[in-house]
Amino acid sequence: MQKKRTSFVFFCLLLAAFLFCLPSIAEAKTANFTYCVKLKPGWQQVSVPKTQNVQVVVRCPEQIAKHHEQKVIISLAFYRVKKGDTLYSIAKRFDTTVEQLRLLNKLNGVKITPGEVLLVPICWRVIPKPQPQPEPEPEPQPEPKPNPQPQPEPEPEPSPKPQPEPEPEPEPQPQPEPQPEPEPEPEPQPQPVPGLNEAEQKMLALINAERSKVGLAPLQVDMELVRLARLKSQDMIEHNYFSHQSPTYGSPFDMMRAAGITYRLAGENLAGAPTVERAHTSLMNSSGHRANILNPNYTHIGIGAVGGGRYGMMFTQLFVGR
Repeated sequence: MQKKRTSFVFFCLLLAAFLFCLPSIAEAKTANFTYCVKLKPGWQQVSVPKTQNVQVVVRCPEQIAKHHEQKVIISLAFYRVKKGDTLYSIAKRFDTTVEQLRLLNKLNGVKITPGEVLLVPICWRVIPKPQPQPEPEPEPQPEPKPNPQPQPEPEPEPSPKPQPEPEPEPEPQPQPEPQPEPEPEPEPQPQPVPGLNEAEQKMLALINAERSKVGLAPLQVDMELVRLARLKSQDMIEHNYFSHQSPTYGSPFDMMRAAGITYRLAGENLAGAPTVERAHTSLMNSSGHRANILNPNYTHIGIGAVGGGRYGMMFTQLFVGR
């Protein structure tokens, strides 16, 4: 009887231990899954913060027989089709071909409608395929010739040293009176634009200085674009993201269209940095951002510089061509 009671108590303790460990066993087998949602075809993002280039492989027509391929780095922009535009006229304006426009926009024919948005190339750079270089043959080395031993030369007899004659002391020449140097004329400084803060004014001056170096006209400030650029910078700080696609306003082109901005060509640059100079240097070191700054088809700009966020300051540049 005592043995049966001991077995029953042991069985109850074992069952209680099993029930106590059951939640931890279930928790250990729980798995977490992460899902990624892709947008349906529509407004496509051309660039990401780290690079503004699209790399494609283009087969050259004259080299199809040789199956030779070249890599081309292309910077793209959006173009809104106007009434009277054709693929031929757009290709001629942007120095490209109708076939390239059809490939970039996945068009089956050549028919386009006003208001349609197309991708157009604004900067090309071809990277040729490296050709194998023949190894140079070693040149024959000439055999060393024995150097002749130098013959001892007779030592010359010492000649008496001539005594130097005393030179007359030069008369002191009158020193000319120093003339005051003319002060250089100060270079004209760009006039500040009313409505811009100090950081936005400094970034505008740096952008127009880069355009002046290559003979381009300065960009004019559009205060409505400035308002939109500030909203985009503040939105990135508040929602902790860095992207051309805003969860609040959509793409920059959606944002401009909702505000009633009209344009023939448009683009956007984003930068996060603690100072204006570091942000400008990063943009100029990126070929895609540099192409926007030095695009001759752009005429107006809006700059939004807002302090805060993980970078210290957030910068948005909105470009339009009219």
